[in-house]
Amino acid sequence: MEAAHKIEAEPFATAPVSLPRHEPELIDYLLVLWRWKTLIAIGTVVAAAAALAVSFAMPKVYEANATLMVLKSKFGSDQLLGPQQLALTAKTYEGIIKNPGALSEAIAKFKLGEPPYDLKVRDLERRVDINAVKDTALLNLSVETGEPQLAADIANFLAQRAIDLNSRLNEGEVGDSRTFLETQVDHTAASLKDAEAALESFQKEADIEIVRKQEEVCLARMAELQSQRTRVEADLAAAAGDLASLEKDLRQQPETLKTARTLVEDPAYQQALAKLSRADIDALLGINMQSEELNPTYSFLQQALAEAHRDAAGLTARKHELDRLLAENDQTLPKVQNELTEKTTRLETLTRTYELERDSYKTLRSRLLAANVEVVSKTSLLKVVDAALPPQRHIRPRKSLNTAVGGAAGFFGMVMLAFCFDYVQRAQRAPRR
Repeated sequence: MEAAHKIEAEPFATAPVSLPRHEPELIDYLLVLWRWKTLIAIGTVVAAAAALAVSFAMPKVYEANATLMVLKSKFGSDQLLGPQQLALTAKTYEGIIKNPGALSEAIAKFKLGEPPYDLKVRDLERRVDINAVKDTALLNLSVETGEPQLAADIANFLAQRAIDLNSRLNEGEVGDSRTFLETQVDHTAASLKDAEAALESFQKEADIEIVRKQEEVCLARMAELQSQRTRVEADLAAAAGDLASLEKDLRQQPETLKTARTLVEDPAYQQALAKLSRADIDALLGINMQSEELNPTYSFLQQALAEAHRDAAGLTARKHELDRLLAENDQTLPKVQNELTEKTTRLETLTRTYELERDSYKTLRSRLLAANVEVVSKTSLLKVVDAALPPQRHIRPRKSLNTAVGGAAGFFGMVMLAFCFDYVQRAQRAPRR
């Protein structure tokens, strides 16, 4: 190589005439690299070794991933979100998950603000990331820390907190109207229970069926007594007619009957006359006998009249008894009817109150369910599909990549340095004008 330099230098010394400028070709660059190959190799190895050493010195970083699914309400027409909606939802949930409040809670829960972590909210925010999985309704939540279990715990904590916060936000959509409806439903339910208890208690204590049976018995008894009284009055009228007829017939009949007859006509005297002489018989034939006896018709009519009076007295007594029973029944029936009316009115009032409370409860309950459905149909649901697990391998430092990058950087650096050295040497060898 030195001989070549001498050969090149001699022409420049003997012939100071300027030569035409030589344009470098690819072979010239390759010759430069070949002349400085040792330097380039040593620099590349040193840079790669330095990168590897730095990689071993760098702290290890682990990444834990939790997968969440975003769904619309079950009452919606399409439960899955579209790509554009999912992109917007990912941004929304990124704000929910990575908000300072959630990160502060995570720092406080896992004591990340204390040594050896000494993390602040901004530091933890840079270590948390959320992305939408393409063409799916999934969100990927990733957390990077120096400990695998800690990374998984923080990811699961932030995911669960996001779910809880989303639920609270959905609940908040209902607002005061739902609270008012719930209060009214509870109040109406209590009133309905009281009305039902009052109705059942009254039905047990009132014995309306018994009172109604008493009314039916009183009405039936009144009808029977009136029927009997009508028959008694008819019988009594008939008995009065019989009495009048018998009294009339009795007045027309004499009490006794008078008869006149001779002794010969008397059977008893006929036996005695058989013992008398003819002269005595002739003397006795001129004697007439008169007799008076009770009229049998009069006696019969008198007996019939007595029996008719007895029957009329019995019928009169029976009529008085029926009148007394009717009077008692007339006193009992209004009381029973009044009691039945009061209890029936009270039962109708309690029944109407119960039905109004029941209808009011159903109406308020329906309104509450409708309000819940309306709010839920407009909200999205967030669920954990795959909880974060402690990663088995760290994601940084990547020793192979770092070594390759360091070696590549060293190689290109040495190449540039080789060209610089070569240029300097050429410049030094070139003659001055």
